Parts: sequence; structure tokens; C-alpha cells
Amino acid sequence: MEDIFAEYGAWDLYLRDRYPILESGILKDAEEDELRGFFETFEYDSYEQFSALFPLYLFLRKKNRQF
Repeated sequence: MEDIFAEYGAWDLYLRDRYPILESGILKDAEEDELRGFFETFEYDSYEQFSALFPLYLFLRKKNRQF
């Protein structure tokens, strides 16, 4: 999944926030296409934004709502 962060220009943010992202388990149940879809829809500037927006994105996606 790390390569997806780099692919979408979020590598610096991932490096800065890597520990909280990995320890939180946010990415544990996510698939690569879900992370790609998130980056195509949202931008994040901090771990706090990512930790709020990504689970929301996954929830809405699972409820069959399209972005």
C-alpha cells in the first residue's frame, strides 16, 4: 500500500504519519483500490484528517454510495 501513497503524491505525508497510520489499523481491512479511490476523492494534510476521512470513505463505499 505504501506505493499508492507515493503514486498519489502523499509519500511525504505518509512518512511523517506512518507510525500512527500503521498502529491505528486503518489500513488493515482496506484494499488497494479503496485507497486509490480515496486519494482520487480526498486530500489529507495530517493523520487526523486521514483517520477521519478514510473510515468515512470506506463506510460510504460499503453502503454502495458512489463518489
